[in-house]
Amino acid sequence: MRVIILTMALLQLALSAHAQVVLETVRAEAMPAPQDSWFLLKAWDAAYLFDSNSGDMQGSLTVSWYTPAVEPNLPRNEIYAAESFYSRGVRGERTDVLTIFDFTSVTAKAEVVLPPKTTPLWLRNYIGLLGDDRHVVVFNMTPAQSVSVVDVIDREFAGEISTPGCALILPVDERSFVMICGDGSVQLIRLDENGSEVNRSRSKAFFSVDDDPVFDQVARTDTGWILASHAGLVIQLTVSGDDIRLDKPWS
Repeated sequence: MRVIILTMALLQLALSAHAQVVLETVRAEAMPAPQDSWFLLKAWDAAYLFDSNSGDMQGSLTVSWYTPAVEPNLPRNEIYAAESFYSRGVRGERTDVLTIFDFTSVTAKAEVVLPPKTTPLWLRNYIGLLGDDRHVVVFNMTPAQSVSVVDVIDREFAGEISTPGCALILPVDERSFVMICGDGSVQLIRLDENGSEVNRSRSKAFFSVDDDPVFDQVARTDTGWILASHAGLVIQLTVSGDDIRLDKPWS
């Protein structure tokens, strides 16, 4: 009898609690225009847009678990994500794409198929939008290293460029990018208006991989990039034409 009374009391409590539940109305809203205080945060299978002033999340987009980073293109009101998918989740046939998201609705609106070589490591500079706002470069590793170039205006794969021993994508100028290489140098690759390589140059070695390598976390400046070594040295990298300039390191 005590069990029945207790059961009835719990049931009555549950029904009472259910009656007090207020249903939430879910609605989709257009995202406001981005501000200078906004930033993108990639985490697991999503990317979040936050306002650093208020701390509020402004929106989110769902991406592949194997997406290294996302790249905004504000002049075109788009966000790009290099994504890898397997037919059975973590195995099976692999498909790589560059997904084009609409910035306002944060929904996917197009895909460009890529060679199934995209590096599945979370690193910001494994994808880069060049200065022409047209070409997106994605880093590949199989373990051979290369990059895939995508024309986001025509929405087509522009080609693959072999980059043995070099990684990261550091955009400079209109259609160029710099990569850090394992021999202690950096290389500059220039593209034409179709996204094909037209020139490549390389600096002298400026760091020792054994004694004091540079980090793969870099910072962009108004004139180029800042690299930091494990010993705490800072190197300013700038490009002028086909010349690569590496300033004297400072502590």
